[in-house]
Amino acid sequence: MHSLFNREEELWDQGYNHVLGLDEVGIGSAVGSIMVAGVIWSTNMHSSELPKKLTDSKKLTPKQRNILYDQIYENAAAVLTWEGHQQQIEDTNVLLTQLHCMKQIIENISPVPDYVLVDGLHAPTTSINIETMVKGDSKSASIAAASIVAKVTRDRQMVDLEQNYPELALYQIGNNKGYLSAEHRKALDEHGRSAFHRKTYKYKWQQTM
Repeated sequence: MHSLFNREEELWDQGYNHVLGLDEVGIGSAVGSIMVAGVIWSTNMHSSELPKKLTDSKKLTPKQRNILYDQIYENAAAVLTWEGHQQQIEDTNVLLTQLHCMKQIIENISPVPDYVLVDGLHAPTTSINIETMVKGDSKSASIAAASIVAKVTRDRQMVDLEQNYPELALYQIGNNKGYLSAEHRKALDEHGRSAFHRKTYKYKWQQTM
């Protein structure tokens, strides 16, 4: 087996057939939504069928992520994304929004998962067996795939956002995906935040809009 399949293989051997991996992207962004993805690999999948460069999305180039994104959709038993909108983040907080999105995927993905692996320390409340994994995107094929799907989906969303709202070019949202690069910070200091910047993001805004 591919080394990333170790935890999934253990669970399959215990009788869990539909192991769901969950991961998110966008928690640390100052702009827009967060994106959560869930992936289930088939128990019949041979290790040779797993995308060879599958790993934590942060360790991959954009080109590698895009290739793997297509391979994941082609080979996984199930893939589902859920967006946590900016207004939901403002109304509650980013962690509660993340947990809400994860729960929506658990309840809506098909086949129904019988075990869930979640990257990080926080997991939603569910009757299904659930396990958190620190740095899970480097330890689980399901979580690694979810990290790639979430990252590519949200990155494309940020590029589209800048194209649809040219004023966001001031902040280079398409390049920094809403994270506070030096250019992004400089634009915030000069122009204040846009309507797409999270008001609850902890940053010393010098101007308000």
